[in-house]
Amino acid sequence: MIGLHPDKARFRHESRVKFLQAIILDRRNASARYHLGRLYRDTFQYLEAARDEFDVFVHLSPVADERVKKIKNEVLPSLKSEIARSSAPSSRVDSPGCASFLKQADAAFRRKNWKSAITSYAKAFKKDPGSFPAAVGLARAYVHSNRSGFERDEAMKMYLAACKIRPSAISTYIEAAQFALVSGKPATSVELYSRALAANPASKAAVEGLILALTKTGDAQAASVYRGYLRTLSNARQ
Repeated sequence: MIGLHPDKARFRHESRVKFLQAIILDRRNASARYHLGRLYRDTFQYLEAARDEFDVFVHLSPVADERVKKIKNEVLPSLKSEIARSSAPSSRVDSPGCASFLKQADAAFRRKNWKSAITSYAKAFKKDPGSFPAAVGLARAYVHSNRSGFERDEAMKMYLAACKIRPSAISTYIEAAQFALVSGKPATSVELYSRALAANPASKAAVEGLILALTKTGDAQAASVYRGYLRTLSNARQ
């Protein structure tokens, strides 16, 4: 979302919300699923969300449809391959060593010994750079310590690492987005809330956070678009 011309940014926000609203009105709307998948893949570059929408599109559509065949035989395999490459485990994984340091880190965290927790979580993450518990634990330990700009930056870096490791962890995206906002990084907060919404379109917390973050960046038009979506969500639950 960062760096786009304002008109293009607004267009993609509006397109996204229209597709999401169409799906709320009819969860079997295959066309909306297809176009949302394309939007997530080509414009937002949210590959996991695109994969999920295309999967539903294929499930809802007639098997003989040529577009379905292309998505099933070409687009989805390509997407899944790209996702697998980006999340491939490091060759330098020491799982037992990571588990040992995680145990020490969790114990230190419970004692509120943030310095010790940071040290142990960092060692755990070094042993396994794909460990979600190590990444998110280190982020939270830095947040609790939070005595310097360096620690805030490290917390943000580790939150981003945790979100990359586990894209389906919506609560972590929201937690990271909230931290980015209070740390004076509204653009980062926008991206994180937006990804949380892609992972769970029914999350009011993600929409409300996105509206607040967009407002902080000065993008009142996009914030207004998501207010409309929030109203749709609220009405759908009544």
